[in-house]
Amino acid sequence: MSNQEKDNFYYDNVYQTNKAYLKKAEEMLYFPIWKRAIQMMDENSIIAEFGCGPGQFAELVINHGLKYAFGVDFSQNAIRMVKERTGKDYFYVGNLYNKRNYTIKEYNTAILLEVLEHIEEDLKVLSYLPEGVRVIFSVPNFNETSHVRTYSLESIKERYENLLDIIEIIPFKIKENAVIFLCDATKKEIPMIQ
Repeated sequence: MSNQEKDNFYYDNVYQTNKAYLKKAEEMLYFPIWKRAIQMMDENSIIAEFGCGPGQFAELVINHGLKYAFGVDFSQNAIRMVKERTGKDYFYVGNLYNKRNYTIKEYNTAILLEVLEHIEEDLKVLSYLPEGVRVIFSVPNFNETSHVRTYSLESIKERYENLLDIIEIIPFKIKENAVIFLCDATKKEIPMIQ
């Protein structure tokens, strides 16, 4: 795939111009995936969301009474939107390539929904997560302008097997020939990639 990773200005524009990001979570194409991701968690989950976007998933988590520790996104527009949407101030502008963003507060569940396909150094990002943390992520099998890679069941396992113990992969067909894989995993004990 020849797409290059997009910068924060690209996403600032996307969140400012695409009206889908103003919709309620229940109106979004991703809602069944988000609902299942929430079912993977329980009252002991302390959640950190990396690539939180405009906050539709964060709002769902908060409304379900789960403990949301913090969210990070490198789009200033996304962080403004999530703060307005949730009324919470524990969302931060930050780049996922900065290790400090993984130690803002303690958490035991890392969320990366529709994030890893957008970043070239996804393995480095996952290596920054603390060992033993639960990792819930989703990735697509289809290409879009901002995707640097696509996935299959096999490629998810192959790509992440050295970093994650994958517990479950659930495919969600969102339209003809378009699947998003929701994955439940645990971060392995491995050295951080520099």
